[in-house]
Amino acid sequence: MMFWLFWVKNLKTSTKISSLHHQLMPTKFQRSPHYACPEVIRGEKYDGRKADVWSCGVILYALLVGALPFDDDNLRQLLEKVKKGVFHIPHFVPMDCQNLLRGMVEVDSDKRLTLEDVMRHPWVLVGSKQDLEAELPMMQIVQTSIIPCVEDLDPDVLSTMNSLQCFKDKEKLVAELLNAKHNTEKVVYFLLLDRKLRNPSVEDDLDVRHRSESADPPRKRVDAVQFSDQARLSLGNISEGSPVASRRALKVQQM
Repeated sequence: MMFWLFWVKNLKTSTKISSLHHQLMPTKFQRSPHYACPEVIRGEKYDGRKADVWSCGVILYALLVGALPFDDDNLRQLLEKVKKGVFHIPHFVPMDCQNLLRGMVEVDSDKRLTLEDVMRHPWVLVGSKQDLEAELPMMQIVQTSIIPCVEDLDPDVLSTMNSLQCFKDKEKLVAELLNAKHNTEKVVYFLLLDRKLRNPSVEDDLDVRHRSESADPPRKRVDAVQFSDQARLSLGNISEGSPVASRRALKVQQM
């Protein structure tokens, strides 16, 4: 979640210096429809700042829930869902965070929260403001290790990364993950692996019941590979260039 806060903070800063800060942008649809706001889907001119808030809200939802707020195998149906903006938030998401999500993923762009509103929201501010200012980049925080071979890559984490636009080239992604050097791909991989180890995702009875009661429930991330307390991950030495004493203690480093 710290990564998300950094991203929003940097997005807010870069937006301030943008020459298009007060201009409406013509729609040139290049975003993933899962993250695009309704005005972009409708082909209207849009405010880039407001569109970014919507996308940040969708990403926050995905981080918290492990699923996307709008999803469908049929592209036409997916676009209709985005334009309607109706989505379900699971019971385990805190109420103040639900309020933030509703404000960010708001169909009416005039009612949508601004980036400034997001950074001032109670859920964002609680215990994070001073830490956020002093925090180092993730590349200097997260310790990564050498992954011996393809078979040692976690299939759930690899699949999640490959589903992202920036990691669409699976061959290149695997090559970077097997690289002996510390890099962005490995930092993201170990962060996602850490999340999986700390919070394994399985479908419980409550999830099944909620899915049956909801007309269009979110598709929950369910791990295909489960780890027991005795599980051991096959990892080599610390990657070349990786921080040795990691400021972020990953569970994977304790196994």
